[in-house]
Amino acid sequence: ICSDGLCEAGWKEDNCQTVCSPGEFGPDCANTCHCADGDSVCPADTGVCTSGGCAAGWEGDSCQTACTTGQFGPDCTGTCHCASGGSVCDVTTGVCSGGGCEAGWEGDNCQTACSTGNFGPNCENTCHCANGDGVCSISTGDCSSGGCAAGWEGASCQTACTPGKFGPDCTGTCHCASGGSVCDVTTGFCTSGGCEAGWDGNDCQTGCSAGSFGPNCVHTCHCADGDGVCSIFTGVCSTGGCTAGWKDQSCQTACAAGEFGPGCTDTCHCASGGSVCDVTTG
Repeated sequence: ICSDGLCEAGWKEDNCQTVCSPGEFGPDCANTCHCADGDSVCPADTGVCTSGGCAAGWEGDSCQTACTTGQFGPDCTGTCHCASGGSVCDVTTGVCSGGGCEAGWEGDNCQTACSTGNFGPNCENTCHCANGDGVCSISTGDCSSGGCAAGWEGASCQTACTPGKFGPDCTGTCHCASGGSVCDVTTGFCTSGGCEAGWDGNDCQTGCSAGSFGPNCVHTCHCADGDGVCSIFTGVCSTGGCTAGWKDQSCQTACAAGEFGPGCTDTCHCASGGSVCDVTTG
């Protein structure tokens, strides 16, 4: 029996003649081993693991220090990725007891980074970057270059274009005769009704050329002062009125029999009647 009441490391019991049981070490065998390779590699005197390092949840020379908050696994080499912080992270497995994974991570223990094209908590969101998934932040969805893909806008490109807008970052303006609701947010193509007045092309982004106007630019201008004064939307001539042979507000009505000249303001005097009167010259 030891007079000071304490056995040397590796021994226990009243007379200090009993060696520590497997898994115990230190004076009076008061410490518990935490070796990754099991109790057989834990010396009864020091507790320093002869192979394999510390078991999950422990670190230090003798594996007696529990992982600090935010760390886990053997020798505490794993980093936790819990949305609710390190306090909910299991020091053994890294599994989050609440709140799921933080942005950019997924998996049972939140150790798998988001695959290309996904981002956010538990990687539940889809990237929409014009330059491809490779420029999309797995944490925020922000595109490091190129902005948002066609049909999307916002800091993380998660907001679909509002009706009437389309294209990358929703910077394009739709020109559909039937309104923004029939405009494809990606291409600007009108699914019905064609282009509104003043526009044509597959995506209704081409303004009418000089001398044309109206929906899909199907109408021809008839302005006395030339095509330059003809509204591409209405055909109304801003100056000079209608050219010879045409009348009314947009100069789309041909002169009636017996009329001729600019705006059809002149009267024919043909012996055989108005039907033989040239509407341009009389």
